[in-house]
Amino acid sequence: MRKYTFLNCLMLAGLMIGFTLMTSCEGPQGPPGPAGPAGQQGAPGGQGPAGEDGTPGVSGNAACIYCHNLGTKARVEEEYMESGHYAAATLEGEGTRTSCGVCHSNEGFQIRMHTGVDALTEELVYATKISCGTCHDFHETLDQDTTSYDGLDFALRIKDPVELFMYRTASLPLVTVDFESNSNLCLQCHQARRSWDGYAADNTGEHGNPPRHLRRHLRQAAERLRPAREYGQNPRQPGSASQGKSCGCR
Repeated sequence: MRKYTFLNCLMLAGLMIGFTLMTSCEGPQGPPGPAGPAGQQGAPGGQGPAGEDGTPGVSGNAACIYCHNLGTKARVEEEYMESGHYAAATLEGEGTRTSCGVCHSNEGFQIRMHTGVDALTEELVYATKISCGTCHDFHETLDQDTTSYDGLDFALRIKDPVELFMYRTASLPLVTVDFESNSNLCLQCHQARRSWDGYAADNTGEHGNPPRHLRRHLRQAAERLRPAREYGQNPRQPGSASQGKSCGCR
């Protein structure tokens, strides 16, 4: 009886040892399970130390005061008071006319700048002389380059290259002039209105025959800054090879 009990104990001990060995052996790691849901956000941390001060910027008034000061204002006003724009000798006769008002009046020029028309659709009821607001509108930038004339933003209404009237009205191949400067604004009006042939064909006598304003319209200062070859063989519009860049409020 004791023999069987002893054997049973040995067998039980062997089973226990075998079970222990089997369960203590670790197998290969399986693939990771899916990520669990995100936990709640923790409390914000304390404020860090203050950083160093940056480089001071340019004063907001500095860009304005470069031009908008009493000295510059006085010089500009003096130049304007001596100009043909201020004298406005042609305002009464041409300022309200459909074909003339786009350059001989403040209102007509602004209409042309907004619409792109070469002539007004109807005569103006009232017209005023060319003044500061005629050519100047809003600044495109206040980041001024004060080292050059053309680095300044004079708030001009337009500075794009200009298609010359005399070629467009005569149905000729278009000629575009680009001074690559603020003077493109001046060329919007300071150019010939029609070619010589266009004036020669005007025998209505409304403005004289030939028209009394022919010479000043054919020999505009800004347009004559271009080479003579751009004006064909017209001896009355010789042109010049000078490539001036700046006009001003004259």
